[in-house]
Amino acid sequence: MTRFGDYVLEERLAVGGMAEVFRAVWHGEEGFQRSVAIKRILPGLSENEDFIKMFIDEAKIAVRLSHPNIAQIIDLGMEGDTYYIALEYVPGRDMRSVQDRVIERGRGALPLPLAIHVVMKVCEALHHAHGAQANGQPLGLIHRDVSPQNILISYEGEVKVIDFGLAKAAGRMVQTRVGVVKGKLAYLSPEQARGLSIDHRSDIFSLGICFFEWITGQRLFLRAEDADTVMAVQRGEVPRIDSLPGVDPMTSGELEPILRKALAPDPAQRYQSALELHDALQAFCYEHRIIVTRSKVVRQMSALFAEEAKAELVRGGRAEAAPDRPRRPSRPRAPARAEPPPPPAPSSPAGSAPNPGALPEEPTRAATPSAVMRAPSQPRIVPPSFHPSAMPRSGIEEPASAPAEAAIERSLLLGAEDLLAEIEAATALPLESGSESQRGFEPAPAPEFDLESEPAPEPEPEPEPEDVRRDTVPAPPGPELEGVLSELALGLSSEDEWSDDDVTTVHVPAPEAEND
Repeated sequence: MTRFGDYVLEERLAVGGMAEVFRAVWHGEEGFQRSVAIKRILPGLSENEDFIKMFIDEAKIAVRLSHPNIAQIIDLGMEGDTYYIALEYVPGRDMRSVQDRVIERGRGALPLPLAIHVVMKVCEALHHAHGAQANGQPLGLIHRDVSPQNILISYEGEVKVIDFGLAKAAGRMVQTRVGVVKGKLAYLSPEQARGLSIDHRSDIFSLGICFFEWITGQRLFLRAEDADTVMAVQRGEVPRIDSLPGVDPMTSGELEPILRKALAPDPAQRYQSALELHDALQAFCYEHRIIVTRSKVVRQMSALFAEEAKAELVRGGRAEAAPDRPRRPSRPRAPARAEPPPPPAPSSPAGSAPNPGALPEEPTRAATPSAVMRAPSQPRIVPPSFHPSAMPRSGIEEPASAPAEAAIERSLLLGAEDLLAEIEAATALPLESGSESQRGFEPAPAPEFDLESEPAPEPEPEPEPEDVRRDTVPAPPGPELEGVLSELALGLSSEDEWSDDDVTTVHVPAPEAEND
């Protein structure tokens, strides 16, 4: 491992014509660390101003792009006289390595669902890059190097587009002259191979080349000589898929029109955006019920790179020892604040005569939490107890005893169960000797219920007394009372005078209560 600025270089991953890429670890404060990819200019090109400007352009362009399928730029710096870019590290393999591993296993073509999934994710990344803006103005960004080496797929199923070093965009320090070809020859578009002006549709053609090679297992334009490769690209001749051996019949059927439109030599005949190609592939998947989940991609990558994925998992979970570096001193903590002592009780001056009308002074007590929170003049409220033995014998509550006051003083220091026990013990009333309560009183046991048996019937209400009437309307008089009243009425209506001897006491029987 080599120290490089704030990074520790662990392993060189790739070397290109302009830069080399390392897997590195960035160490921060308190053991913080993160795996990154360090891309730095080759030592022989560190003095070439054109390469340095292109390198800086790559960082400035890529940092404006924020998409889950584009590797993010973390840092641009200079260590000594060497510029470097810190990139998001993707633990996985590029699509060239994936296809080579498939060929080693005896298969030339990738599984069709995997190939379609990768192409759709790259379409999403390119659509975002082609529409990027700066200050409200479109950048006109073109990748110009869409190839399997610049498409990564991680062991966790992520797809990332990398390397915007050859990207064309407005505001670059280095502008490509007309007639200069940049990019890998076998993945150029026809207009790019001719040195003509290009636009975003050139990236669609390059992605179509990748798609053709992934589903057929054969190179499209690569020839033994570079000149022959460029001429094959310029002609743009694409063989029919059904003429190739070992191709899935589904591929040579409805998928071929999609592929041929992406590889049209004339840009006007191609898909006009990466999103159109994405939607066409998505419709194909819906029609043929092709569903690609991230878990399936993970399983396929684990099957192809079992040892590598396991080693990466161990490396990612390993605790890296941070290099020796000065640590910032910790800030001193402020001392804990001391609680102020309670104010002293007021005392009368020496020699003063006592006031006969004044209340007697309360005895001095130790400062307890309850004494601090409650003023001495506040009334003490004793919480009621729910135990049967603590209920008063009469309707008038008896004053609390001294032990109850002590229990309340400790209310803030005890738990709920201990406090209840203290109050029950303090408020219990003494029983008279020889009383029935002392001889044999026990609290009535709680009724037992059988959950499996039927509920007990409700008790019938007791019958009301006979002399109690529910209604307030008087009952009509009985036949005996009516006869007596009629005789009295006849006697009062006669003209004879009444005397004391003529007065007869009549006992009127009470009317019988009617049954309701």
